[in-house]
Amino acid sequence: TVTDQYNNPVPNVTVIFSAPGTGASATLSSGSAPTNSSGVATVTATANAIAGSYNVTAAVSGVPSQASFALTNTKSGVSVQLTSSVNPSPFGFSVLLTATLNVQSASGTVTFFDGTKILEIAGVAGGKASIATILLSSGNHSLRAYYSGDASFNPALSTALLEAVNTVAATTLIAG
Repeated sequence: TVTDQYNNPVPNVTVIFSAPGTGASATLSSGSAPTNSSGVATVTATANAIAGSYNVTAAVSGVPSQASFALTNTKSGVSVQLTSSVNPSPFGFSVLLTATLNVQSASGTVTFFDGTKILEIAGVAGGKASIATILLSSGNHSLRAYYSGDASFNPALSTALLEAVNTVAATTLIAG
């Protein structure tokens, strides 16, 4: 609110707003706005994808002091879906595991688990991370993918994927 020395609202004054140009920040709906009859000037701040705190300043030409508003961009939530290239799979067969994030711009890593055992860690690119593994023993496996998070997105864990690995039937060769 813009007020005069007697604390009365000042209408029809242009307030100039600015946000940081790098790091955590926001895009402002306008760089300036006029005050209304109550001395209030309004702009909308749309957060960028970088988490952190920053200040938006508001200034009026000819007034030596400016106002500063503290804003914080929080990390966004991410969901992770784990899929298998073949399920059930034969023992010893290479299985491609893919973790797909609901955000294409995420970076970081995904750790693939068989129960509590780490299978492998892969980097995220284009919202996906994949590994190929032959390390699954016969039986049922509870597989999960854990996304590490990055500057903009929180860590996330997929729901369990039950992967069945079939035992290979034994064959007997008789030389004769």
